[in-house]
Amino acid sequence: MRSRIILALLFLLCSGFFARSSFGLDKLRVGLSSVSALHGALWVAEEKGLFKKHGIDAAVLTIPSVFIADERGLRVLADLADMDIYYLHTMMDTSRSFLRSNRDQALRFIKGFVEGIAFFKKNKRESIEVLKKKLRTDAKGEKYLEKSYDLLAGGYYESVPYPSMQGVETLLQFMEKENPKAKTADPKSFVDSSIVAELEASGFIKALYEK
Repeated sequence: MRSRIILALLFLLCSGFFARSSFGLDKLRVGLSSVSALHGALWVAEEKGLFKKHGIDAAVLTIPSVFIADERGLRVLADLADMDIYYLHTMMDTSRSFLRSNRDQALRFIKGFVEGIAFFKKNKRESIEVLKKKLRTDAKGEKYLEKSYDLLAGGYYESVPYPSMQGVETLLQFMEKENPKAKTADPKSFVDSSIVAELEASGFIKALYEK
């Protein structure tokens, strides 16, 4: 087990998935920073001193803030990536009518998307250079950029990006209180994975990793 890991509650506390019994905690106060995730860890933990001033026990952090916090000796309470919890964070959406009328355009778009994933996963140096330029990363931030790349390429970006049906189910559970119809909604009715399935069956995606 890592001796130093960052505080990472991610979506657990906001979504209702945080169970006190799981962690043996009776009370937990969580601080949410309204500033960019890029500087969240330093801003919350050091510059403003909110942990001590307001008795904050935890913070929700994302990359690269997590790596900065790790260096400061903060410890992890929960990491969504290590838990059997699913959530749709980034999605590509369109209408059924568009897919019917513009199937070829949609297919070419997803082809470009999976080609981008393959390039990213196979070309670390080039990908980091692109990120440095687009994110305007300074010399101090380069090490965090590389750590972010390793995390994303190694575990988060899937070569065959099928949408998560379990993630859809989670979202519907969130919506039940606001919209009772969500309770009986079919998760499959919100997803069309036919294009990804077509690209996988054709060998297109596999070929990207054999070049």
